[in-house]
Amino acid sequence: DRAEEAQQMLTGAGLTREALQAAEQCVKRATEQVVTVVKIVAQKKAQATGIIQEEISKVEVRAKSAEARLAQLKVSHKEAAERVTCELLLKEAQQKLHTVQESVGKAADAEGPFLMGVEELPLEETVTAVKACEAAATTANTAVSICRMFIATKIVEAKRFSPKASNEGQNKLRDFQKQLDMYTKKLNDLKRVTSQRKGLALMREAEQHVKEAEDMAAKMGEAAAIFEDDAKLCNANADELRAAAEETTNCEAATNACLTEARKFIT
Repeated sequence: DRAEEAQQMLTGAGLTREALQAAEQCVKRATEQVVTVVKIVAQKKAQATGIIQEEISKVEVRAKSAEARLAQLKVSHKEAAERVTCELLLKEAQQKLHTVQESVGKAADAEGPFLMGVEELPLEETVTAVKACEAAATTANTAVSICRMFIATKIVEAKRFSPKASNEGQNKLRDFQKQLDMYTKKLNDLKRVTSQRKGLALMREAEQHVKEAEDMAAKMGEAAAIFEDDAKLCNANADELRAAAEETTNCEAATNACLTEARKFIT
């Protein structure tokens, strides 16, 4: 009995898409056979009389019963297909959530250099660590966006399932959504702290460039000192004056360059 075979496929454990396709073929073949039988019975019944007609009526009842069973099988097939689809989308949602968990964990690990108990890292190490934190946070942020969009889309899809599959799917997806919100909050906290550290690092870089500018300005003052001392100016030869002027020009250019770099961090 193809109908019984299909029923067993749909109610068995570990239902797969392949099993659904096989069950669908069984239902299709059984439907074709029942339709053929119903047509033949209708033709024979119209031509028969007496006892033969009574026997044909009994067959007709059985054919109608088979039609009803097939209708129920079609409903069962739809529910089974939804169940498989729901299981697959939940599995994919869980995988995407796991990716979020891992990426947020890596973003947290990137903070390691700042959690070593050192009061202040050297500037170069600080800048490198901040960049690593930003890169890890960007990767995690992408994973969060992909997961959030996927879950939202699949919640809408689950609403179109039959009641049981719909409720189970939506409940599980909303549970995943809550977990995602938790990871998102953790990531936002990490991004906020990284932003603060970046601001402090930029300030330290600006201070460093200002200090370099001050040092170059002092050096320029030393180079130009000969032009402010009349005695030295009178005793200096042409080569000494040329060298002092060249050094002063170079120091001025270097000072302006340092100030320009400092303004990039301040403004």
